[in-house]
Amino acid sequence: MSDARGFLTALNSMPEKDQDALHQGRRHTTFGELSAAATAWRDALAPVIDEGDVVVVDHHPGAADFIAALLGTMAAGGVHLASRTRHPAWERLSALGRRWHAITDHDIDPGLPELGSVFDAATRKLRYCNPTRHHDVTEHDAVRGRILETSGSSGEPKWVYWTEESLFADRTDWCQQLGLTADDVIINIHPLDFAHGMDVHVLAGLLSGAPTVHLDAGLPASALARAICDWNGTYMSALPSHYDAIAASPAASERMGEHLTTALTGGALLTPTTARLIHQRCGVHLRRLYGATECGIMCADLRPQLQSAAELRPLPGVEMRVRPIHGIDADTYRVGEPEFRRAHRAEGYWGDPDRTQSAFTDGWYRSGDAVMVHDNGAINVLGRIDDVWTNNHGQLCSAGVLVDEITALDEVDEVVVFAPTATGADKQTTVLCRLTPTGADLGRIHLRVTKVMNSYGLIGKITLMSDWPKTSVGKPDRRALLAWSRAS
Repeated sequence: MSDARGFLTALNSMPEKDQDALHQGRRHTTFGELSAAATAWRDALAPVIDEGDVVVVDHHPGAADFIAALLGTMAAGGVHLASRTRHPAWERLSALGRRWHAITDHDIDPGLPELGSVFDAATRKLRYCNPTRHHDVTEHDAVRGRILETSGSSGEPKWVYWTEESLFADRTDWCQQLGLTADDVIINIHPLDFAHGMDVHVLAGLLSGAPTVHLDAGLPASALARAICDWNGTYMSALPSHYDAIAASPAASERMGEHLTTALTGGALLTPTTARLIHQRCGVHLRRLYGATECGIMCADLRPQLQSAAELRPLPGVEMRVRPIHGIDADTYRVGEPEFRRAHRAEGYWGDPDRTQSAFTDGWYRSGDAVMVHDNGAINVLGRIDDVWTNNHGQLCSAGVLVDEITALDEVDEVVVFAPTATGADKQTTVLCRLTPTGADLGRIHLRVTKVMNSYGLIGKITLMSDWPKTSVGKPDRRALLAWSRAS
């Protein structure tokens, strides 16, 4: 594939090169400056890498530097992989038998198997180059693109590989569906080595010509709310917990809704309470998204209204079918696992053909999620397959429904629920509640959570917590919480 329809070509064709593309703190980068930096990376890499070679890059907190390396790598024919854990990534690439390269400021052993070249991240200078291929390097048919390391909801690391061609087409369709233009202002609070940060925000901004403002998700909620208003942000996507915090902050203002006309949320279940709160305090209508790193945004409810109930439908160009879940009667409960097919999606999991074959079959992507299908064809996401079960009375139980109801309780900020089979607890459902920092009445909260459990015929182990581990995008770290629950 040439870069005729690539992101760098699109960036170079921007008519207004002096317009700001990125804002991060006090640093402002124009489209022209970003184009020049990405082109410099392309010119440095192109002479020494082959089409489809992986270029592993140290994760960089600077948005302009991160994006320039990504665009330049793909334009040079490489497959960009950002890594927060250098040595495990280097070792994993070495074991795959394919030539790979590194962009890093750190020391690296030039004797690592299949290492082709090493570039200095700050200067773009070539530090090491092995011009010859190892005799047993495995040939491959990969083309330029991008790998995202994700654990999704399972907590198990995966390398999801998209070609640049598919990624470009998918993001172009997304911009057209939302009507994004250069007049928009995009607010991003997500890391750029995750699809929510890069694909939903940055790449959409580059293709539409809209500036992207990068805010640190660790900022106090009041600071985030003020920044959204100060920048007159028109488009953003965040977790429900982010919107909860913004709406509850002293800086919440209905003025936000005057300009924030496209406020999206995904990555976690949106409760009716959050939807109402952000509308009442900020005048903002949240719109639901449902997607996966492997398949992009698959379903959404983009209607500009108060979405108190989920009405998700496949986006144009996305086919959906629902397959039965073992142990749950589909006709009785109208619950199953959705599979999706579309023209543009990930190719699979880099270096993992078995997992790729399991998740991608005959053009269909198996989500691993459980959904309830309504009479009108809309779906409601209940969680992962393991988050849905039946109790002793044959009643359908869902971690998602329990999370909705328990999160709505006063002084409960966030909830994680594990089915009995997940923790090994005999017939007990595990409920973990992170409380608001307001001096909660623990006995009263425990009693109210117990009543919710009893209404579904469940007995459970309830733990009230002041804080818990989170992933780098702000979600509860389910893997760590599950391990803790099993141990305790």
